[in-house]
Amino acid sequence: MQREITFGDWLKRRRKSLGITQKSLAERTHCSAETIYKIEAGRRRPSLQIAKLLRQELGIDAGDQEAFIQFARATKPFQINGRSSPQTPWRTHFIPDSNLPTQLDSLIGREQIVTHAHRLLKKDDVRLITLVGSPGIGKTRVAIKLGETAILDYPNGVYFVPLTATHKTDQIASTIAQSLGIVISGRKDSLDSLKQSLFERQMLLILDNFEQLLDGAYIVRDLLMGCPLLKIVVTSRSPLRIRGERQLPVEPLALPGYLSTHYDARIGSYPAVQLFVERATAVIPTFELTSQNAFAVAEICARLDGVPLAIEIVAARLRLLQPQEILERLTGQEILTSRGAVDMDERHHTLGTAIAWSVDLLNAAEREFFCRLGVFVNGFTLDAAQFVAEPQENALDLLSALVDMSLLKRDPEKSADLRFITLVTIREFALVELNKTTQLDAVLQRHANYYLQFAQKMEPRLHSGKPAETLAELSAEHDNLLAALDYFIDKRAWLQALQLAGALGEYWVYHNHSVLALRYASDLIAATDGLPLEVARGKLLGRAAMAADFAGNNALASHYARQAMQLAVASQNQAEIAFAYLGIVMSHHEVEEDEKLLGWLEQGFAAARESQQPWLTASLLNACGCVERAKQRYDSALSYYEKSLELSTEIGYEWLMSINSHNIGAVTRRQEQHQVALTNFQQSLELSFDLGDERSVARTLQTIAGVYIGEGKLEVATQMLSFVQSLNSRRNVDVEGSDFIHFERLLTTLRQKFAGSAFDNAWQIGQLLTASQIMQLVQNDS
Repeated sequence: MQREITFGDWLKRRRKSLGITQKSLAERTHCSAETIYKIEAGRRRPSLQIAKLLRQELGIDAGDQEAFIQFARATKPFQINGRSSPQTPWRTHFIPDSNLPTQLDSLIGREQIVTHAHRLLKKDDVRLITLVGSPGIGKTRVAIKLGETAILDYPNGVYFVPLTATHKTDQIASTIAQSLGIVISGRKDSLDSLKQSLFERQMLLILDNFEQLLDGAYIVRDLLMGCPLLKIVVTSRSPLRIRGERQLPVEPLALPGYLSTHYDARIGSYPAVQLFVERATAVIPTFELTSQNAFAVAEICARLDGVPLAIEIVAARLRLLQPQEILERLTGQEILTSRGAVDMDERHHTLGTAIAWSVDLLNAAEREFFCRLGVFVNGFTLDAAQFVAEPQENALDLLSALVDMSLLKRDPEKSADLRFITLVTIREFALVELNKTTQLDAVLQRHANYYLQFAQKMEPRLHSGKPAETLAELSAEHDNLLAALDYFIDKRAWLQALQLAGALGEYWVYHNHSVLALRYASDLIAATDGLPLEVARGKLLGRAAMAADFAGNNALASHYARQAMQLAVASQNQAEIAFAYLGIVMSHHEVEEDEKLLGWLEQGFAAARESQQPWLTASLLNACGCVERAKQRYDSALSYYEKSLELSTEIGYEWLMSINSHNIGAVTRRQEQHQVALTNFQQSLELSFDLGDERSVARTLQTIAGVYIGEGKLEVATQMLSFVQSLNSRRNVDVEGSDFIHFERLLTTLRQKFAGSAFDNAWQIGQLLTASQIMQLVQNDS
């Protein structure tokens, strides 16, 4: 049985049930009581503004706003049928039909892409959106949520069409018709019949899992061309590549960028962690994110790349294991073979089956190339892929095919170089598949050889030209370089291992991997003791001395430098002799007598001149400055530092330029030339940020903060020290004792002068500052 209801009748009953008078409601909605009277009498429709205010004042859910406004401003009474409720008639009358699958759990971290896609769909010229992403990334869930969000925009409904079981292009039209309840009979072409049925319908179609039907993209095109009111959303691991298509990549869930040594409650605000916690509470209702398990949970999510399917599957392991135990067992096989919920699509029973669905769509050459790429760790360049994977066909064409299938993507951080990255989970699958063949060791060997040559090519560029770009390239390839080094060590290829570690030595120091450098160096030096590898051993010993010096271990630095000297003299390698003398001087400059230091420096300069390596001369000049400064001969120290800065600037040795500027600042501060000191500290800071040298950034900011405390700039100094503390918590080298003592002394002074909420607020701001913001802070206050 049907009956009619007008908005005026409904409003009158709703107002009275809430005990609100016409006058009171008029005041709340900023109109006259006469206006409310006319609306209830059916003599006037509310304006859009009044309708919105009525929704708020009458307790209608915000999610119902669009439907409620349509109800309030309608020109005809509405039919109340068996599905309708007189209290909320808009919910059934205005919500179109759909067959969207009901979701039994919440969608986390996808608000932005759903909102963006909905805005696009509202545009007249956007009729096709393809949600593209890797296996298990959650494209289907995003599409369903988009359909729920946009449903009021399509009077003829939103329909979900699963294509998983459709494998032939001539079945696409009939599958769509079946999902819409359209009967196609007779001998008519199914696509023509479908177009006739949809011609006048304002409808949204969601075509799910189109990647195995890409040859049928013309059907989507023909539907859009033949049905002017139709819009389509497609989910696919590959774009359709037809005119009018808007591609929206569905990315992994956001992860914490780094984990400090202190528990940070913000870890729980990241969508990947939120998803893990929600799915964890589904199996263990009492599970909570705590300071004891937060780091393990965050690392699990990072190990799984923020892929929702992988996180959901692994979170179920909490039935048996604690987060730390899961993390310790999270190997490639565990990631790929763990099973998800029994009601998942068959393709998603395990992450391995989800990835295999894409890989099975590749041809033989693409599949072999994909598997060989599994040896790369955290990305690779086009040149590396060509050398290591030895493709049967054009490498760029093969990479393009893998990108199209969402098995790779171009590295968004690299705008100049053609570099590709893949999810760890997909890499694990490729490596497992490669291991099933006899090719694994040969590909790993090519990988190791390529990165040995790469490191040897990069090393000379650290001292001149554009070292910041060189450091960035080395940082991008660091995981690959470590994998190559581990391969050589595992194969006992000691010469190559020594050569690679020696070539990386200075980079490790410049980018604060001193602890890592010392670990590899000590193991390799011990393993190669007595072997006839003097040249390679000598070079690594010299770099180990440098790493020990920067890690604050002078005794170890001296030990390694003296060993390096013996081997360098035996091989008559003048560059390594100069480098060894540099190490000896730097590890003794505070305690040794002038005469002995002078002798070492003279021999070092002679070797540097003979080697024709000006960067070594500049480094030794800086060492002279350090010697003079330790003896409190500040004018002499300043002279040496300035000469070193002049030469390092001439050749473009930016790392030493940063060190020189900091040292000049330290000396001029001692001489009470505070503005000169601040200018030099600022120059050092700019170079250190450009080079990614966090150790120097922290030390220089700490020094500037000390200056500011003396000048009474307490708020800025607090923000700087807070930033330093945040930086130190994630540095790759232990904070040197002198740095730590200085930091604590400054912090104590600040708390005495700047206590209470003012300190706490400034400290909190400092924790959130970016590198560019802290640099701007220094520039504005210098």
